[in-house]
Amino acid sequence: DRRMRVRFMLHRETFCSLLTPGGHQTWWPVTVQDISATGIGLLLPEALQPGTLLAVDLDGVPGGLQPKTKAKLPGQS
Repeated sequence: DRRMRVRFMLHRETFCSLLTPGGHQTWWPVTVQDISATGIGLLLPEALQPGTLLAVDLDGVPGGLQPKTKAKLPGQS
């Protein structure tokens, strides 16, 4: 494992939404598998393209993060 930050296992159910220019949001149920200072492991209901921007609802997830956090899937933008 090449990660430089400690990852905390959570397995917590929450919601995420695609961030689109039009601002339309459809929230999906997701599972936060783990979280660190530089990343978050999500189990998504469907495959998304690398570089996709998401809004993740982290309200109630430990770690001092903002209740709504932006995440970008790794890979090409």
